[in-house]
Amino acid sequence: MLASSTIWQQWQRKRKQYLYFTLIEILVVVAIIAILAGLLLSSILDANCRSKIIDLLAILDAIKADITGATTSGPATDHAAAEIGKKMDDALIKFKAAKKAKCLDAADKKQINTKIQECIQLIVQIKDNQNDKVKELLEGIIQKLTGEKFPD
Repeated sequence: MLASSTIWQQWQRKRKQYLYFTLIEILVVVAIIAILAGLLLSSILDANCRSKIIDLLAILDAIKADITGATTSGPATDHAAAEIGKKMDDALIKFKAAKKAKCLDAADKKQINTKIQECIQLIVQIKDNQNDKVKELLEGIIQKLTGEKFPD
């Protein structure tokens, strides 16, 4: 009986020793959680950058569609030219945000440049057929497109 009570006491002492986490074990768990959080945060930032670029490209496509729509329906109205100007301002804001976040790589810059050149070509094609006010608005848009130095 004495031997069994001694074994029981030894087992209970060992059990109490392992009941709590040691400081090292807690630090290891915290380090693993920090590494996983860092990986997740970088993925979220990459997704945020891609969304800024996609949003900018969508706005440039909308500008191109508006310009094309203005040419097919005859001379553009002041309102249509003003809408194109507003969208151009939105595109500039989105571009500056993407540039500030350092989201643009070479392929994105090339794609943005291509879309801007297409918009400029379309505006130049329709500019001559317009009244003076629309012509002035379109020239302002061209100056914004060429003067802003979108991707550099």
